Amino acid sequence: MNYETLPAGLIRAVPELKRQIEELRPSEGPTKPYVVFEDVLLPYMLIELESGDPDLVLQRIFDFLEGTAGHGDQRVRNVVGATIFEYLSGHRFLARASKYMGPASRRLASQIAIAWGHGLPSSDRTYERIDEDWYANRFKEEVAKLGHAGHAMAVDVLNIRKRLFEESGVPADRL
Repeated sequence: MNYETLPAGLIRAVPELKRQIEELRPSEGPTKPYVVFEDVLLPYMLIELESGDPDLVLQRIFDFLEGTAGHGDQRVRNVVGATIFEYLSGHRFLARASKYMGPASRRLASQIAIAWGHGLPSSDRTYERIDEDWYANRFKEEVAKLGHAGHAMAVDVLNIRKRLFEESGVPADRL
């Protein structure tokens, strides 16, 4: 799977979404993965999470997301980070969703939640070395330097996070 084949991979993992994904396809070519994830996958996933019932579809979704969250191509990770985990990081469904996440998804979701100032995860002692107020203020300063805070890309957020962790002495391999 690669960036261009993400929509096809999603259809294989969650065939229930095939019709909605195909309806998005413009006549001039395939729909971009960001559109598929944000306009089809995210709403569908939130409805499934809202139901509160144990769900095999959710497990298939998060198994697919696990493969994208740990993918070697930054563009693939950005799609899932920017469309799914950025939304969930400040949403009440994150705890429910975490039951279905694998290690790569948990790591990416945690990185994004921290980057957007939604608190530091208490289960990882590495983060105890970082003062949350300092981090939140420094993060806001760095985002302001970008000049497009409302449209920061996942890669921007992760690069800021890396710089702030380095400033605080947290090893880069913990990111």
